[in-house]
Amino acid sequence: MDARWLGVLILDIGSISTGYAQEDPREIERELSRQREYYKSLEKPIVFYGKVIDQDGRPVSSAEIVISLGHYSPISGIASRPLKANSDDKGMFVFKDVNGFSVFIRTVDKDGYEFDRLKNKAGYDYSVGQPLPSDPANPALFHMRKKGPPNLVIPRDYTVHYLEYGKSCFLDVVVGQIWNQDTPKHELQRYDRATNKDVPTVDADLRFEWSKSADGKLARLVLRASREGDGVQKAKTSSNLAPADGYGPEAAIELPVVDEDSEVRNDRYVFARIRGKNYVRLDLSLTAMPEKVRFRVKTWYNPNAIPNLEYDDETFRSYQRNLRRARHESDQKRLEEIQKMEKENNK
Repeated sequence: MDARWLGVLILDIGSISTGYAQEDPREIERELSRQREYYKSLEKPIVFYGKVIDQDGRPVSSAEIVISLGHYSPISGIASRPLKANSDDKGMFVFKDVNGFSVFIRTVDKDGYEFDRLKNKAGYDYSVGQPLPSDPANPALFHMRKKGPPNLVIPRDYTVHYLEYGKSCFLDVVVGQIWNQDTPKHELQRYDRATNKDVPTVDADLRFEWSKSADGKLARLVLRASREGDGVQKAKTSSNLAPADGYGPEAAIELPVVDEDSEVRNDRYVFARIRGKNYVRLDLSLTAMPEKVRFRVKTWYNPNAIPNLEYDDETFRSYQRNLRRARHESDQKRLEEIQKMEKENNK
């Protein structure tokens, strides 16, 4: 068979078996050209005024602000690039003398400060068509919190958990473990040689209970303290100083139910006082889906009965080193006691 006909036959069989016809390269180029012209038409001079303030409304100077600027690209039609600015003595900053069509605030940073997750709106995404804060008398506000003195705070970041509605899970803040009502009992126990018995390895501090409204549009999380005298309360500010009072036996959080594949995340913050005197802050990342909930918990725990929850990395690492040393000495002492007992039994 002539090679030219063989090539035609192979091409024809390929198009029949796949069911797809080859797209006209000229039509693809025309579509790309239309997209490039569309994004080019969106470009305009960018003027963006912002102001950085602290928890008391005072200006924060020398903060670094990084944005992603969406702009026209002659190759792909759309691209983004990072731009930086610093706040002045009045906390003000501006991005201008550039062209683009969208602005996304990536970071607002300054040593000794923390971005206020409760007061700032999520994302600061000024998409195509959204008005920019171009008036210096009415800038976009960015809230930061001045950190307090550091203390010993133990951080724990738990993995993502899924739970069906109507079921509960439990959290031991001290041990750092989450489990649900279906967790096998043997996974929560260990054998104790001294008593020759199985003893629990966890002691629930908090209980999470999930339910859903009758119309299926709202999910409700009730966070309960496990012991009498302990309590919880929803955070009103992003302060790392736990409130001295205002704790109740439970706190409720309601969320809209979203689709299974949704990437919506609801961040909530809760303070708890556990075991009579110790304080902890819970950072909750929650997504309520039609059949179950997805949630992640991060805790900041002060074991010294002090409401200061300001984390300091070096203080925590020093605590870890001392703890490992104490455990090693304890294990060594226990080993010596066992060896002594064995010698006496062998006499």
